Formats: sequence, structure tokens, C-alpha cells
Amino acid sequence: MDEKTALEIYKNKEFLARGNRGFVYVSEYKKKKYLIKEKNPSSTALRTIENESEFNRKLNVIGIGPKFIYMNDSGKFLIRDYVKGVNIYEWIKDNSEKKDFKKNIIKIFLSIFEQAYKMDKAGINKMEMTHPHKDILITKNNEPIIIDFERCRISQKTKNVTQFCQFLVSGKMPVELNKLGIKFDKEKILKAAREYKMEPADNTLKMIKQLISL
Repeated sequence: MDEKTALEIYKNKEFLARGNRGFVYVSEYKKKKYLIKEKNPSSTALRTIENESEFNRKLNVIGIGPKFIYMNDSGKFLIRDYVKGVNIYEWIKDNSEKKDFKKNIIKIFLSIFEQAYKMDKAGINKMEMTHPHKDILITKNNEPIIIDFERCRISQKTKNVTQFCQFLVSGKMPVELNKLGIKFDKEKILKAAREYKMEPADNTLKMIKQLISL
């Protein structure tokens, strides 16, 4: 995208949300919606927009995340595709009484594991996969889209898959699932996660996926 178009999109922005490190806006240009992230001037965090832009680009290459579009030269703001969706808890609330609920939620979890595995293989740590409900949007087609990459880091010991295992069997998520008749074997999943940690590979990921495939 050229600078002139990017500035037009930026000029039309409407406030959406505020975080500790930045502000989020939505903008519509030629009947297409875009999401804009802008650095919070009061934040002491360094290079948040630059870091998010870098990892959004890297992850797009392996098919993860909304399409990255533009970052201005000063690192003040970035533009990416707008993703309309809800977090996993909202999705559960909206879909728990539907006929294919169990089938669809397992499909969502499996897709997230595949994306987490791709990040692990790429050596990129998301850093937030133990509490990912704010960083994954579920679209109307039940497709999970991972967003927000400002805290991503390059690492030789990535933890995306193992952290998502912890999310599924600890805290609020298993409580919500149990209410709906979905129960994962915590000990078996954590054991499989430990084996995956020792050998992150297709076969150890398969073990984890088999344990959540009802």
C-alpha cells in the first residue's frame, strides 16, 4: 500500500479500544474495513508497533494472522486487515446450544494447535498462549484467527503448543467445557505436552490432537 492511501485510511479512523501499550481503531476505505494500531504516547514499552509489524509479516508467510498492510516510517501506527470475530468464551456462549457445537469447538481447538505448531517450528513465541482468549478471534465461519503480535519473540524454546495445552486443562476453560459435557483428561494432555516439549514434532503433536478429538 502506498503512503497516500495509508494516510487516507488513518485519517478516517474511529476509536475501537485502548490497551496499555496502544490504541486500536477501525477505518473504512472504499467499502473495505481496516484495523489500525497506534502507539500509546504514555506507554514506556519500546518498539511495540515495529515488533508487531515485523511478526505479523513473518506469520503471514506461514498462513497465520490477519493480513499485514502498512507501517509508517516512524513506527507510530500500523494497518492490517480487520477481522470480525469473538473470543472463545463469547463463541461458546453464542453456540453452545447449536447442533454441531462439540464438533465445531474441537475443530477450532485443532486449528489453533496447528497454528501454534507452525509458530513453534518457525521459532516464534507468542508469549500469551496460556491466556489466549483475547488474542484469538473466532469468525462467523468458526475459523480461529490469531491476532496481536507485539509481544512475540524469536526463541529456540518455543511454548505455543504446550501453553495452549495448559489453557485447555487449567483455569476457566475446563470449567466452561465441563458444563457442556466436554471433559479432557488433564493428566494425559499434560503428559503429552511434556513429551512434545522434549521433541516438538508431528508425532508428538498428533498425540495431543488425538486426546482432544472426541
